[in-house]
Amino acid sequence: MSSRRKSVAEPAPSSFVASAARRGETKVSAKGQVVLPKALREAKGWEAGTELTVEETPHGLLLTRRKEAPQPTRLEDVFGMLKHKYGGPPISVEEMDEAIGVHLAADDERIKRGSKQP
Repeated sequence: MSSRRKSVAEPAPSSFVASAARRGETKVSAKGQVVLPKALREAKGWEAGTELTVEETPHGLLLTRRKEAPQPTRLEDVFGMLKHKYGGPPISVEEMDEAIGVHLAADDERIKRGSKQP
């Protein structure tokens, strides 16, 4: 480890410079409003009216652009999409329930025996 002191004229590490450029100060108004510094808004492309999500984290508050709600899924868009995963004949809901019950009963027996093998 070097005991050499850095002179005041030495530039700060690039990570510090980048970090400082992403900081700003503001205060909360009586109405609970916060003005984000212009440089930060421009860097993020946040114009007036941009909707943001505010999330509390262990390190403070996180602001992110609000994502648009996903469009509702239509049955015709997903019908048959898992056909290649199951090669057998179509089965009824009752047959599915019965098969699930059989597997759950076998799993219960395995747990009672203390076995880790399915």
